[in-house]
Amino acid sequence: MKRRRNKKRAKAAAALAAVLIVIAAGAGVYLARPDLVRKAAPRAVREQERDVRLVKSYVREHYGAGMEVRFREKPSYGEITNRKGTALVEVVRSRSEGRIGRLADGTLIKYNKKVKKGKRVTSYLIWNPRNDFDDDIAAVVDNGKVR
Repeated sequence: MKRRRNKKRAKAAAALAAVLIVIAAGAGVYLARPDLVRKAAPRAVREQERDVRLVKSYVREHYGAGMEVRFREKPSYGEITNRKGTALVEVVRSRSEGRIGRLADGTLIKYNKKVKKGKRVTSYLIWNPRNDFDDDIAAVVDNGKVR
């Protein structure tokens, strides 16, 4: 009898977790498996999600709520020069050297604040959606700040 109650409670808890996940997904939170609901996301994941939210809010404030946002790791030259009114966001990963970082190809990038040497930093370069120039980056988001 006791075993049945525990199974019923476990099923009820799993069903409740699934309902909460669906509700959270509707609110803009990404969908997770029910057995992982109670685990907190690692700090790096939370920081990346914060930066992505900052990118989307920046685009919404400066270019309107209906603007499409596309994230790309390595956009081609054609994607950069033919944005056609969409906000193209280039995702760049680098290793910190203090206030600056070095990309895999050796290019340098400046950060919004000082970062401990050797840390990996993800920056989001927002290309200006109002024109198709190949050198017009409107803003950079990293470390929880926009510049």
